Amino acid sequence: MRRPRIGITMARDADYQGLRLRDELWQRVLAAGGLPLLLTPMPDAQTAELSELLDGLLLSGGGDPHPALFGELPRLALRGGDLARDAFEMQLIREAWPRRLPMLGICRGMQMLCLALGGALYQDIRLCCGEDMLAHDQQAPRQQATHCVTVCTPQLAVLLGEKLMVNSHHHQAVRSLPACLAPAAYAPDGILEALLAPGCSRWLYGVQWHPEALAGGQPLFDALVRAAAEHISPR
Repeated sequence: MRRPRIGITMARDADYQGLRLRDELWQRVLAAGGLPLLLTPMPDAQTAELSELLDGLLLSGGGDPHPALFGELPRLALRGGDLARDAFEMQLIREAWPRRLPMLGICRGMQMLCLALGGALYQDIRLCCGEDMLAHDQQAPRQQATHCVTVCTPQLAVLLGEKLMVNSHHHQAVRSLPACLAPAAYAPDGILEALLAPGCSRWLYGVQWHPEALAGGQPLFDALVRAAAEHISPR
């Protein structure tokens, strides 16, 4: 059987006037047995066609999703906002959802899963979550875990354990989940750190940290590729 094709979304690099992706992401997919396909934003009609080629979807990290996606005006300057990427990823997720395509969202990618399916974000957790909030935008290197996460669902605990240390590079966070998604892990300050599609009929996870940069991050990518392999229909 062929390798599962895992589409990976990319971030815009304003200095380069093009797109970029950290090597860690496609290398993790390759190590898991998948075939990484790097996805560039394109119009809706081509996005629908592209989605049909994929066996799984990995939504990568990057700049802030625009608050208009959840019905708000910006309260502060966006960090690396990209409307073309927002529209492309929203369409990709909405094409993938009815096909039950396995999906993994990382940091921004978790937020986009939430938004595309009807949820909302905090534009900046520092403005709303009080003095006891953890440092979610760490100054330490990406490869260093800086705070604990408690997993609250057995599906994710099987992959990662009930408690783990993670890195943290975000200032936005999920405020409310759509009805089709459920919480999967929390930080000690109550910030949602992971989500999933409940039940066993589809494989969909979002994590607010960057597992590709952590020594123990491979299980999520292995599970994505296994789910994508099961999704491949006989040809």
